[in-house]
This record gives sequence, structure tokens and C-alpha cells, in this order.
Amino acid sequence: MIITIDGPVSSGKSTIAKILAKQLHFYYINSGFLYRSFAYILHYKYGISIDSLASYDFKKGLPFSLDQYVYDYSDYRVKVLFEREDITQFLIYPNVDSIASIIAKNPYIRDCIVNLQRHLASLHRNVIAEGRDCAIVFDKAQFKFFLTASLEVRAKRWAKSKQRTGNYFTVQEAMDFIKQRDERDINRDIAPLKPAADAIIIDNTDIGLEETVQLMLDKMKQR
Repeated sequence: MIITIDGPVSSGKSTIAKILAKQLHFYYINSGFLYRSFAYILHYKYGISIDSLASYDFKKGLPFSLDQYVYDYSDYRVKVLFEREDITQFLIYPNVDSIASIIAKNPYIRDCIVNLQRHLASLHRNVIAEGRDCAIVFDKAQFKFFLTASLEVRAKRWAKSKQRTGNYFTVQEAMDFIKQRDERDINRDIAPLKPAADAIIIDNTDIGLEETVQLMLDKMKQR
């Protein structure tokens, strides 16, 4: 079985996907971490400028081999290694997140990451994949969820999550960041952010994590 969970920034998809993966004993694919890790490697390891990443010509391939790259989900934790170095800690910073949304516009990088997601899924019997276009990547998924919430609620969640890494933002700054990110994701040419035609849409503006998870489990039982 494949379950996809898509949605905008701070809609709760990552946290909820991890909870469901743990409860259901599913393998968890965080597509955001895949994009962020490629962003981090290409910009910080290979020095490709942020401005050129969206249109950078990768016809000759990536500057690194996927043999150097490891995405690991074990003990209910995601870990990304590059050349045996654990780079996971660097993937949660706002600047890396911003670069990730830029490289998602690059057709070659997107194709690489889509193929990587499908490869990871092929290695496991049951999978939960979350991101912004997982319902497209796994168009035959048995369950497709799209989570959303109001801009203000998402901004407060985002600002709170960044505090844990020592980055402090006002609610207005967070709203400005998320609004910009939403516009970039919704208006990109390749796989723009929107619910799949057969997605189950859940607005969790006024409900907590446990209620959202239970609602999703109830929706799955109803089918």
C-alpha cells in the first residue's frame, strides 16, 4: 500500500506522516528532505549559485553520483548521508528550504528525485510518502491526502519549529516567508502545488495532530 500526504508549508504533513508511519509500520519517504539534501549538496558542496539552480543545465548528469548519497529511514528517524557524512542537521534551516523550492523548478533535478522516490518505494511493501506532489509521483496510491491550514496558523507553526534550531521570526515575518513559498510552489510550471483530483482534503486549522491523524485513519477505514 502507498499513502501520499501533500500540502503547503507547515500544514503538519511531515509530523503526521511520521506518526502514521510509526503506527502503521510503514516506510516513510520525506520528499522535502530529498529536495533539501540535493539543494544543500549542489549549493554548499559544489558551489552552484542559488540564482542558476532553477535553470542549471544538468544534461551531462549531476556533479555527484547517487552512490555517494544515502537516504535512510530506520528507528523512526530520517537520516541523509553524503560521502558518509550525516548532513541531516543542515536540512532544517530556512535558507536550505528556500533553495529546495528553487531547485524543484529544475526538470532534471525533479526527474532524479521522482525516480529516487519510486526506487525507495519499490524496496518496501508499504510506504507513506509526503511532500508537495507525491500524489503525482505515486499516481496509483491507494490513499491520497492533502493537508492544509490557514496562513496565520501555518506561520505560527513554522516560526515555532524554527525556534528549536535557534532561528527566531515574528509571526509577520513567518507569514511573509510562507506566502512567498506558497506562491512559488503554486505557480511553478512543473507539478504545481494543488490537491490531486482524487485527494482527501483535510483542513487542520482548528484541530490538533491527534485529531488529524484519527480523521485520516477514519477516512481510510471508510473505503
